[in-house]
Amino acid sequence: RRVHGGFNLVKSDSLPLDRNVSDHRDSMCKAEPFYDEQLDLPETSVIFVFYNEPFSTLMRSVHSVLNRTPPRLLKEIILVDDGSDREHIREGGNNVLVDYLRLLPKIRLVR
Repeated sequence: RRVHGGFNLVKSDSLPLDRNVSDHRDSMCKAEPFYDEQLDLPETSVIFVFYNEPFSTLMRSVHSVLNRTPPRLLKEIILVDDGSDREHIREGGNNVLVDYLRLLPKIRLVR
């Protein structure tokens, strides 16, 4: 079992990027509408700052935002790489991250 950052990376890598997440809110909160199409809410940007984050956990977070945010409200997801040096993430590495991000909408990678 590989442990990275205090969690089981093998288990993380085995979980699907698109998965159902349990709703643990109080029942009174669940009764309130989460999003009303009639409201004139502004677009928003979601920013993830990361350093040497495992691919599976980073992409699961990105997929979660894409899957659970009404498209009209999501302007972009900005991934800010804070100088990662792992091969799959670093600038000039093997481009696993860069190549995958090209497949997703509304994503911007900043180094």
